[in-house]
Amino acid sequence: MPEQISDSKKLLDDAKTELEKLRRETRDLDERMKQIEDSAQIHVLGNEFARSLTDARRALPGPERFAATREARERLLLQTSDDSVRNQRELGKLGHAGSLLAAPIQSPGGDAAAIDTALGKQRDQLTRLGELQHTLLATLRAEELAERELEERVHAARTKLSQMLLWMPVAPGFENIASFVPALAWMGRDSWRAAGEALREGVGAAARVDCAAAFSGLRPSGLAPPSVACSRVAHAGR
Repeated sequence: MPEQISDSKKLLDDAKTELEKLRRETRDLDERMKQIEDSAQIHVLGNEFARSLTDARRALPGPERFAATREARERLLLQTSDDSVRNQRELGKLGHAGSLLAAPIQSPGGDAAAIDTALGKQRDQLTRLGELQHTLLATLRAEELAERELEERVHAARTKLSQMLLWMPVAPGFENIASFVPALAWMGRDSWRAAGEALREGVGAAARVDCAAAFSGLRPSGLAPPSVACSRVAHAGR
């Protein structure tokens, strides 16, 4: 029993640590995205800023990480739930056994104090173990919710960063015209393949339609001109 209690304490400590880590990651991600959005208000989307957006997107955790931790947590939840039910059953049996032993203990030769002490110690250990298991289950459920929230934030951040790289509005000017020739030259290189991958990863069908419209001269209002869009797609694919 003491070993089970020790193991449950360690599992609970690990779960609390993971829960705090997930919540901290969510807070940090929110802060980074706010900094990026604030920075986007004052910076022109040049090479360095585009690179910082690309780096930020690549630093986001992938779905494989969440899948692995979710599977491990589900196994631990099932195991802990079974252990908790078993523990409650043992407590019930212990109470019943104590009632059956009560009459013989009253006989002159019965060692009432020793039996009461043994039963009390076992009951205390089972109760303590049950409390740890209950807290562990609650912590794992909270961890599950925290991870789901982080995963949703990561998905939103990846989409937002891709949109910023591809469609950030810019004011028309000479810089846009001057970038047209380099953009056309870039389209003839292998980088176009990388841009296509970025489109598939972070944007979706609607954005691809907008991209096609931009290059055909049907650019929707508020989107970057074709030359700038090409440049941003290039950065997105690097």
